[in-house]
Amino acid sequence: MVARIRPARDLTKESVSRLLLSLSIPTTIQWVLSTGSGLVLAWWLGQLGRTALASSAAATALQLVIISPMMGLSSGGQAIAGRFLGAGETEQADRTVAQCMLLLLVMVSICSVIGLLGAETFLGWMGYEGAVLEEAIIYSKVVFSGLLVLEMLPSMNGVILAAGRPLYTMLMYGIQLGATAALMPLLVPARGIQGAALAVVLGSAAAVIAQLVILFGGFAGMKLRLRDMAPDWLLMRRILGIAIPTSAQRFVPNIREAVLVALVTALGDIPLAAFGLLWRIMSFTLAPAYGLSGPAASLVGQNIGACYPNRAAKAANLSTILAIIATALLQLLLILFPEAILGYFTSETVTIEAARAVLPFSLLIAVGHGWNRVMATVLSAAADATANLVLTTISVVGLQLGLAWLFSQPLGWGVQGLWLGAAIGAIASGVFLSLRFAQDKWRDCFI
Repeated sequence: MVARIRPARDLTKESVSRLLLSLSIPTTIQWVLSTGSGLVLAWWLGQLGRTALASSAAATALQLVIISPMMGLSSGGQAIAGRFLGAGETEQADRTVAQCMLLLLVMVSICSVIGLLGAETFLGWMGYEGAVLEEAIIYSKVVFSGLLVLEMLPSMNGVILAAGRPLYTMLMYGIQLGATAALMPLLVPARGIQGAALAVVLGSAAAVIAQLVILFGGFAGMKLRLRDMAPDWLLMRRILGIAIPTSAQRFVPNIREAVLVALVTALGDIPLAAFGLLWRIMSFTLAPAYGLSGPAASLVGQNIGACYPNRAAKAANLSTILAIIATALLQLLLILFPEAILGYFTSETVTIEAARAVLPFSLLIAVGHGWNRVMATVLSAAADATANLVLTTISVVGLQLGLAWLFSQPLGWGVQGLWLGAAIGAIASGVFLSLRFAQDKWRDCFI
């Protein structure tokens, strides 16, 4: 067995609540730092005007759809690596990291080509035109050119979390935020929305350099070695067995966002700018949920690997409850102080008023998304990703998009109808996944 500089943390012995707290604090800070980059971007886009906000929302929706095939990779790697670590098979955990990196390189290459060649066509299909379309194309070209660093950071950080060392991933997102914030005033005034996108890419590149140092040095409990990147078809198949249904499950929400943006676009540039602004702020309020989901998945993975299913269940249920409460409290601050928070990002009164009108619905959507995030991650860590996919598809396509379209267009309820439909579907998704987890179909101790 190869000694490592910082061994993986054993998550099968201490109190579940104590472990969850100690792990979730740095991962929550990590998510705050990660979404902080998005808020910095939103502020600079707000200075450019509502066209920039709307264009960024359009380009981001397209990006999420195209990268969906690789979004489950971190969950697959985390689940398999966590089980190996729980069983004491550290060499196999190291090999899992390398195979995840190999899969990431292949997937990013494909997605980058698709995005660069098809951005203009896809955005046109989504209904964008005029200045919004032109700026969305500019933004997309930069993002897809730098897709490797944009996706390596979250994907490999998710795998690193299997070792129970979130301080390292927090450090990387801190570097990303600092670099992005420093680059924005240098690039945006000179290059506009193109400069904003370039600052985001370069900020991620700085963090990826630190990530590679940590992985190759073995500081976070698992070590990346070039020799382990020779294709291991059996191990890749196991990773993809979880990653593919998880990616498909995340593809559904990404399609949801793209369709919602298209539905909002039909209502005008002002609702679209408000949507883009609120969605970025909502990502920040989801920090506790995302901060809890990673540790919950690590606890579930290691404890299933060590044959302690009751500890795994306790971690999943406790993290879900805490995520719902914390997300709701943060959203309430936005509802109580809308002018102060929204006005910080834009001075356009019409955009602020459009956002303010749908704040109660944004609270329900954020709670539903936080709930969904924790349960979806837990089910993936428990190798129950297929049920995750089926239930998410039903709630998103059958309820969220269906009701958003029905309320906003045929019934004529406009923007508020769209947000109401999205809120109902978001809550339903969390309920469905919790009911599935309660069936205990995932209790399986083998590696």
